[in-house]
Amino acid sequence: MWKSTSVSGAPDRCRVDGVEVDAAIQDERTVNLISTQVGGLLLRLPLETQLAVAKDSHWGQELRRFAKQEVTRAAMDDARRKGLPASEAPPPEPVVETEAALYRTAGRFLRAQLQRIAQKGQVDGSGRLAIDPRSLGDADRQLLDMHQRYLGSWQEVVLVIKDDADGAVLCGNQPVI
Repeated sequence: MWKSTSVSGAPDRCRVDGVEVDAAIQDERTVNLISTQVGGLLLRLPLETQLAVAKDSHWGQELRRFAKQEVTRAAMDDARRKGLPASEAPPPEPVVETEAALYRTAGRFLRAQLQRIAQKGQVDGSGRLAIDPRSLGDADRQLLDMHQRYLGSWQEVVLVIKDDADGAVLCGNQPVI
């Protein structure tokens, strides 16, 4: 997932479906570089944002379920502090599904999911966690793959050098130092 910045005065905030795993998280839709102009830069968005905007992907839906569960838990904790039985507790507030709210929740969600997956592994003699991929489901492997690819590319910046009917051509992929 990329955010566009342009040196030509075009909108400086443009969401763009990115490459490889980012396209997969968007249900493998084609890469579409909307409002990207030659000379524009594309900056990698945080993984939390990628999950927040991926409404139809498995992990985007799981993030939304997690957000609803957090609101319900908070309402139950509040009722418990007030000494109310669960049957008399007021209903939880509706979940706000703005990208900003989901982004804040996504950090906790990713941490919980990665910790859950890590519990399936074993610590080897050198103190490193080893997880047998055969012990993971497809969705867990996908999340680990997305996380690993993000860790290797979170500082990438690409330059749009050509934009024609065939799509934009990107150049660069250099980390920002």
